[in-house]
Amino acid sequence: MGRKAPVWLVALLVLPAALAGCLGSEEDPTNPTEGEEASTDWRFTDFIVTEHDHEDPVAHTASSPTMEHVAWDQLNDEHAESYIGELDTQAGLTAVAVLGQGSVPGFVLLDTSDPSQPERLGRGEAPAAYAVDVKLTEDGQFAMLATQKVTTSRVSGEPTQETVTEGTYAMRNGIILYDISDPTSPQLVSFAPAEAFGCHMLSIAEIDGTEWVFCINQSLTVYRFERSPEPQLVQAGIFWPFGEQGYDTLTSKATPLGATPHDMTFQLDPLTETPVLTVSHWDLGVAVLDVSNPLAPEQLLRWAGEGAEHYQGYLHSAMLTSLDGERYLVATPETLDDILPAIWVLDASDWAQPELVAEWVNPGGHTSQGLIMTVHQVQLVEDRIYMTYNHNGVWVLSLSTILEHGGTAPDASEVLGYHYPPVADLDVTFFDRESFPMGRPAVWDLNVVDGYILTTDRYSGLHVVHYTGDT
Repeated sequence: MGRKAPVWLVALLVLPAALAGCLGSEEDPTNPTEGEEASTDWRFTDFIVTEHDHEDPVAHTASSPTMEHVAWDQLNDEHAESYIGELDTQAGLTAVAVLGQGSVPGFVLLDTSDPSQPERLGRGEAPAAYAVDVKLTEDGQFAMLATQKVTTSRVSGEPTQETVTEGTYAMRNGIILYDISDPTSPQLVSFAPAEAFGCHMLSIAEIDGTEWVFCINQSLTVYRFERSPEPQLVQAGIFWPFGEQGYDTLTSKATPLGATPHDMTFQLDPLTETPVLTVSHWDLGVAVLDVSNPLAPEQLLRWAGEGAEHYQGYLHSAMLTSLDGERYLVATPETLDDILPAIWVLDASDWAQPELVAEWVNPGGHTSQGLIMTVHQVQLVEDRIYMTYNHNGVWVLSLSTILEHGGTAPDASEVLGYHYPPVADLDVTFFDRESFPMGRPAVWDLNVVDGYILTTDRYSGLHVVHYTGDT
């Protein structure tokens, strides 16, 4: 079950000695010691260094006094589930996706009605699948697991005649539907295929009284969710947000993912409350679609790095927010090369003419070293940008301060806090110490729930963090 850690614990992490660029080993005088109160009256100092002893957990201390580690659950009594990814929270429940390298693919359900005290409830399994995303219906009655085609080396075990006959192996390409009305015992209900590569991410949306499910991978597949007479997903349409032409020939710098859309975010337009879908494509930029009619998406905005100094593709996720009556889009990359990852802020008040108004990079100018220190997911809540930064942990940024500075000269005042799960101080049992030695975590996804940040570390489980500026 969930294990609590004292709020004064600093975050620790370790990477193999072959990798450079981790957290500072020098004592940070701004960090609170035991018994001290955390404060938001604090200024960021660069804590990332490139050379230190990666085998020494004490050399990896990094947590601002504005961030508190509240709770932790490794999601399995025997060993930490590995490796884990996306999470979703609805109706007091949180589902955490287990991708399936070392653990059986599927998801873990937790009671997070009190986010500060997560309680593990049950587990849904998808043998031989590659589970990349999970979403819950708003009423918490159903879970949907997005599965994606990969090589068998990426899933738990080779297919057997039994798994092929029963159809579980085929479930690698689509959406698996579970009844979680009893969250202690999720029941597999049905499967909806998504050819040819399955779903990399999905979103559930209620639009004009109908429940719709959006699945993104090479294309955008739209389903109606019908609860009766038997719960099922009915495919209703397939669309190409960036145009169907060019998909066969477009290649990425390091991965075929560059030839497809990647992630998406469903939300209501913060100015008009129109249902919109923000779709990110690694090498073709970002598009915002009006999905008021899910069967006829209308493109509102398109941006592919125009005016950005650090844009090199790899656009991974994006989300909309509003400040002072203006609409903004915040987009992040997931870099695979050793480049400087940026956060791009667009003034999207005029859909037809998005304007890049800020381009933020970390104040130390540290490169990503591939996936090791790249930005990944963001969530926007009013003036705050909450983001996962892989090997650099969880960060909270001030959007208004970034806008004030324009992002052209990143300033320490833009950073409100940072935190890395204190892996070395927790009783983590890793499933494979040889392949994943203690201290190889990477913070992947996050949800902000009632002032708490629920976040997943790929190798140690679910962590609950609190930024002291949030109530």
